[in-house]
Amino acid sequence: RVVFTGRHNGTGKVMSTPLRKFVANMDKNRQDAWSYVEDSYFFQRHPKLLEACPALPAVLRGEDYFGLLPAKLRPTGVTLLWGGKYSRSRLHVDVYNMTG
Repeated sequence: RVVFTGRHNGTGKVMSTPLRKFVANMDKNRQDAWSYVEDSYFFQRHPKLLEACPALPAVLRGEDYFGLLPAKLRPTGVTLLWGGKYSRSRLHVDVYNMTG
């Protein structure tokens, strides 16, 4: 199962479905109704792919207080957003103060 965010006319809703069903419906996205899967652990499981990603911009490389936390509690700082046509996520700061 995957947990995903669906949006319709500016309103978001978090839902869950089997991955197969999510993929089968990705082509039904519209400009006013779309969805994406967010996976914060993808790059931990596939570190070679992370090496291919661009470096964090200098403006975002300020002091990092997450280094004070035990390693198990530190967020990774990278998240994969995966969706079909019209899927998008605005630049934002989430609850862990990570930039997405």
